[in-house]
Amino acid sequence: MTAPADPRDRTVAALCARERRSADPAVQTRERAVSYHTLITDTYRAGNALRYLGVDVGDRVAIDTTDLLRAVPAILGAAQLGAVVAIGQAMADAAVGVLQAPLEAPAPYDRVAVYGAAPSTPTAIHWEATMWSENPAIHPVAVEEGWTVLTDGRRTWTHAEVMQRVQHAGPPTRVRGPITAGRRLIDDIIAPLAAGDRVRLST
Repeated sequence: MTAPADPRDRTVAALCARERRSADPAVQTRERAVSYHTLITDTYRAGNALRYLGVDVGDRVAIDTTDLLRAVPAILGAAQLGAVVAIGQAMADAAVGVLQAPLEAPAPYDRVAVYGAAPSTPTAIHWEATMWSENPAIHPVAVEEGWTVLTDGRRTWTHAEVMQRVQHAGPPTRVRGPITAGRRLIDDIIAPLAAGDRVRLST
């Protein structure tokens, strides 16, 4: 099993440390498995794609969690930038959106990336194409544990609060998107990844 995230690093970015890259499965569906090596590399690419969209520390990024296989790298990429992952009701207050195709026009965000298919509107970028064009370098952001990392419109969590909660999460279960509650995102996605376990997706 992949080594757990360093407990001394009380940030979600600890999940994406280069030394945690391995061939062990990190995210698995019935059809395929994504290794920790691939997932962590994809989070670097995703963070740089978000930076291309102008995302900076403290910015809210609305992430559509319908397709969790594509959403998880975006979530972790945003966390590594010091941005705030907005799900559920909080998506309405974000300036940047990472959304599943097809995109309804007009999109309620200043900047939009679409995953699953090429966007039908010229104002949106194709998430996969942009992500794969990015160099998978670690983001040069010193994320602090007191920064907000997650909001669902009902409550917000700092990095430290998320990493505290994962210590008490139960055993992983199969999960299906979309996820609209922060507690579910922490318990079902972040906790197993922090433990070096696998996220099992129902599709």
